[in-house]
This record gives sequence, structure tokens and C-alpha cells, in this order.
Amino acid sequence: MKKILLTLGFAMVATLGFSARTIDWSVVSINAPTELRSTAGGTSFNYDVVLKNNGTATVKADDTMALQLICFSGSTLIFAYPSSTQIVIKAVGKTMAPGDTIHWKGALSSTLKATLSFNCSFQAYSEVRRYSGSDPITPETSATNANNVKVNPIVFFCPQGWGVSVNSVYTNNMSVYPNPAISSFTIALNAIDTKSDVQVTITDMNGRVVYSETKTNANEFEINSANYAKGIYMVRVVNGDIISTNKVSIQ
Repeated sequence: MKKILLTLGFAMVATLGFSARTIDWSVVSINAPTELRSTAGGTSFNYDVVLKNNGTATVKADDTMALQLICFSGSTLIFAYPSSTQIVIKAVGKTMAPGDTIHWKGALSSTLKATLSFNCSFQAYSEVRRYSGSDPITPETSATNANNVKVNPIVFFCPQGWGVSVNSVYTNNMSVYPNPAISSFTIALNAIDTKSDVQVTITDMNGRVVYSETKTNANEFEINSANYAKGIYMVRVVNGDIISTNKVSIQ
């Protein structure tokens, strides 16, 4: 799917006409990342892509290899390195006989972060070329370039580390203070889904609802508990797929 973007980048090379070596270059595996984890400041990760010379000719140290990394969810592009229409290039750096492999490693950092964890795909695309000098490389054709791309399913975790299929998030997403409380207390949520309302429900230990209200785009609000009987109450907040619960003691 994304591989078509690279065709334009290499079109000029293909028109050079003369060729000598035929290299079947491939992406063997993506050793890293195996997941993406956001922090409050963004998302950083190391990448480790294993590339292989599958052909019968030798890849030379001064040949050039290209790499593009893409993360997408369905048809939605999450990010691309260096971009969705560009590639990173560098010298191979060593002579590679047929069957030899090489690791292309690096680190990337972005302010991009997931507000909720989601499943996505991480793709690596690579080709090898010789742009100038003698003994050029024949550009790969559709007969051999299917293995130039590798896609791994991964999870892009939000800063709280919530699982994709886990809807219940307990005290790590909600703070209740002061606790114990007397006449009032505050409910504060670390994160909310701004596309969904916030439904707040407070029940006593017998399951009786003493408070219920729907709020919009609110991650902190005060509850008047002056008329509550002394005891332990359960606080439950539903915000889209996020369900947060906590206890508050009224004295």
C-alpha cells in the first residue's frame, strides 16, 4: 500500500538505462519497535530493521540503501519517517555476499502521542541502489520487490499504558481529594476522551445511587457531600470506553 510512494523517488535511477548487477534486496524482519509507548511529552522509540541480500550478486560497501518507516491504522497514516513521500539513504558500509544480512538501527522522537491505546501497523520499506560510478545495480522489478516491505502489527499505548481491549481503568486515572472528606470533595481525571461525555455516579455501600450527573469535557469537578451520611462511597466515572472507579470516605 505505502510502497507506491517510493516509486517516484527511484524513478530517476531506473531511467539510467545501463545495469550490471541484479540484487534481490529484502526486509527480513523488524526487531524493534515491538510496541509504541507515549509519554506526557510525546513518543520515542528505537528501530532495528534487518535487511538481506537475497540475490546472486555481491552488494558493495559503497552501494546505497534506502529506508522508510511508516505507522498506520487501517487507511489512516499515523506518522512516516522521514515522510510519506521521502526516504532515508546511506551507504551500506560493508560488503554483503549473497545471503548476508545487515541491521539498520536508529532512534526517533516525536511530540505525537496517543490519547487512547490502539492497534496499528508498523512498516519498513527498503531498497538498495548504486547511484553513480561503475558496476551499477539494476533497479528491482515487480518480480523481486515484494519482499522489500515488512509490516508488523503493534500497539500504540497511551501515556497511562492502558490496554487496547481493557475498558476498566481504576485509581490510576482518578484522584479523589480530600479523602476522607467532610462537606465536599474533588474528582480529578488524569485523561479523558474529549469526544465523549463524562458520566459520574456515586453510590453508597448498599448500591444506592446518591449522585448522578453527565458532564461535557470536564476532567475535574467538585461534589457537595454535606448531606451524605458517614461511610464509604464508590465513585464511578464513564467516559467513552474508559471506566474509572475509586472510593471516598465521608466523615
